[in-house]
Amino acid sequence: MEHSVINRHWRPSSTGAPAGREQARRRSVNELVELIGLPATLELIRAKGGTALRVPLGMTLRGQELRENLVQIVGREQATRLIGRYGGTTLYVPSCRQAFVDTRDEKINRERDELARKGLTERALVSVLALRHGLSDRQIWRILKKSGPVSADMAACAAACRWPSSSTEC
Repeated sequence: MEHSVINRHWRPSSTGAPAGREQARRRSVNELVELIGLPATLELIRAKGGTALRVPLGMTLRGQELRENLVQIVGREQATRLIGRYGGTTLYVPSCRQAFVDTRDEKINRERDELARKGLTERALVSVLALRHGLSDRQIWRILKKSGPVSADMAACAAACRWPSSSTEC
């Protein structure tokens, strides 16, 4: 069974990086959203992002335990869909970390513009943004200096997700 979200057979390119790795991650997020929906995909990323997930068939006692763990994460119907398509294989669940950082940075830039329209100085608005987002002044300055659109490579994650308010990962 060959699926783009399965990351079993990648080979390093001449530069040392896996060939097509970012493209495979984008496809994997899109495929997961199509298969189980956005809320379940986000829960799966929160629970298992950045790891290889063995999708059980549920035929053995251990497989049934793994299936129930999957049900707890994404729900029974979505787990059934995942098992139907990927059962017995290993599924790479992307962390989408860069998409969340890009989304956060875009939000910080929008908030900066709003604060500047209210008449705050750059130093004052950097302090406000640092406190609001739990970041240092220096990090806010870096974000404001590198401002730009969210990376097109991570559009699937960035469009789908909102920056979690209490943690730095999805």
